[in-house]
Amino acid sequence: FSQPQKMVWKTTALLLNSATAGAVLFATGDVNAFVHLLEKPSTHDAVPALVREWWPKGAALMTPLLASSVAANLLAYRASHDTNFLIAFGCHAGVIVFTLSVMWDAITDLRSDKPKNFDKSLRSFQWMSNFRTAAVLAALGVTGFAVCPRYHPGARP
Repeated sequence: FSQPQKMVWKTTALLLNSATAGAVLFATGDVNAFVHLLEKPSTHDAVPALVREWWPKGAALMTPLLASSVAANLLAYRASHDTNFLIAFGCHAGVIVFTLSVMWDAITDLRSDKPKNFDKSLRSFQWMSNFRTAAVLAALGVTGFAVCPRYHPGARP
């Protein structure tokens, strides 16, 4: 890969990682607001319907965004051989695996028309979302570090 091609892939990975981090932070904020509404007797009963309306839209954004971030980080690594992109790839792939394994029971209950224990599932999802947020922020940090040559190890002064 030529130097301009490397920079295109590295910048693309950084931009997608930024978008993913922003979307995950926004979704975590929404979940925190839903939990807050659960605690109020006047809004408690409306939260399940609100979450069922919100969920498909969030998933429609997050699924391709995470997949694109995984692919862009892998391609940026292939183009530049910078291990920071491999770390970011692992962070995003880890978010996917974590969501589909550890968080899946809470997700299934939240998406159900007749949840078994909606309050517990939402609080569980809220708590586990913190790990996803940390992972995407770590990915953003390492790619930001990789794209800014001034601070990159081995960069010329």
